[in-house]
Amino acid sequence: MGTLVGGALYELLVIDPLWSAHPPESVRTWNVNPLFVIKPAAFWSQMGFLLSLSPIAALATNWRMPQRRKWLLITAACAGICIAISFIYFIPAITRLLEKRGDGLSDIEIKSSVRLLAALNWFKFGLLFTGWIASLRALAIASPGDLFASG
Repeated sequence: MGTLVGGALYELLVIDPLWSAHPPESVRTWNVNPLFVIKPAAFWSQMGFLLSLSPIAALATNWRMPQRRKWLLITAACAGICIAISFIYFIPAITRLLEKRGDGLSDIEIKSSVRLLAALNWFKFGLLFTGWIASLRALAIASPGDLFASG
């Protein structure tokens, strides 16, 4: 989850301002230099999907620990929701808006799409951050066989 949170934060603070600064111009001129192509949709469709499997694995391996299970359920739910909305909304929207540079969209459609995508990116970050905090909470709970468990 930490890598997903880092990727989402990087996207929010570094990548998003590049294409959302002055729509529609910033969208239409996005990634015009082929030497420095940035493809957010590729990250979220490949890395995001793979990294979201780790909360499911953590949940499966800790299922018999109810104290950890509830936190890992939150983590897995947050990751699952993020991946679902990425494939349903974010990846198609990013592809249409950025990779195709708003081709076929009016200036007004580009501006409204940019506002919506930027706002929903903050929502996605909030979900990922919540899942990450829940996973850290689960890690803080000692397992029955821990050598260094206090008590």
